[in-house]
Amino acid sequence: MPKQSPDQSRYSVDDMMERLRETERTKRDEEHSELVTRPDGTQVVRKRRRKRRTQQRHKQQQVRRRRLLTVLGVCAGLVILGVIVTGVVLVARFNSKGFREELTQRVGTSSGSSAAFDGLAVTPVRVRADSLTLKWPDGGMLKSLQLSKLSADLDPVSLLGDEWSGEEARFESGTMTLGPPATDEPARHATSGEFPFQYQQFRSINFDLNWGIESPRTLLSGCEMTLRLLEKSNMQLLINGGTLKIAGWEEVRVEQGLAALTPDSFQLSSLSIEPQDHKMGGSATIRSSSPVRP
Repeated sequence: MPKQSPDQSRYSVDDMMERLRETERTKRDEEHSELVTRPDGTQVVRKRRRKRRTQQRHKQQQVRRRRLLTVLGVCAGLVILGVIVTGVVLVARFNSKGFREELTQRVGTSSGSSAAFDGLAVTPVRVRADSLTLKWPDGGMLKSLQLSKLSADLDPVSLLGDEWSGEEARFESGTMTLGPPATDEPARHATSGEFPFQYQQFRSINFDLNWGIESPRTLLSGCEMTLRLLEKSNMQLLINGGTLKIAGWEEVRVEQGLAALTPDSFQLSSLSIEPQDHKMGGSATIRSSSPVRP
């Protein structure tokens, strides 16, 4: 027999490997194929599609993502539920009789007065009251402060502390009464604790300023008054509009004014006035050269 050349041997080996691979492919195709008979009686081999691993990985990622979202949703729900429960508990406490009495006492001791609330109602974002009345003893110039229809926004975080805070507390109307001391008893200052309402300012759109003890007379009426609390029970008064009534004078219209009030003194920094009748013209500014003291 003639010997096979090296090229023929290499070809035969390559051919054998290709046949082996073809055999493996045929086996795999048979495993994923099925014989189907058509309605006309003919038969055909249908291959079943194999699921790709990439699709399986994608589905596994989707399942893990759903589980993660479910866990996060449950955690968020628990947090929201905790906040709601805490808010309900706090609101119930703030609207209780015991808390109103405690708050009234704190307002009185921190301002050196006897205080009284009427119709106090608290929500997580706002506090309301029909009226707040503060009365001081006869040793100082400040006699009383009556405020009605209180409405103030609340910082929800401040509900967890002892002091409520916000930008502004508003009152529909208010009346402040000043007068000379009726006794030699010194003015009563704040005794303990901070004022529980730590607002930047307290504003009333219809405010009257009276002078006197037994029968106070109105000096300033119908003005917009902004009260700003300072240290040691001191107050700054910002006046806008209104009518000034001084005995022996005709009523004059107030443009604006600024005053400072302490338990022991009152000082008018400036008060700009003009006639009620604009046709008359003219204006004036009143100032006190030194604080008025008892």
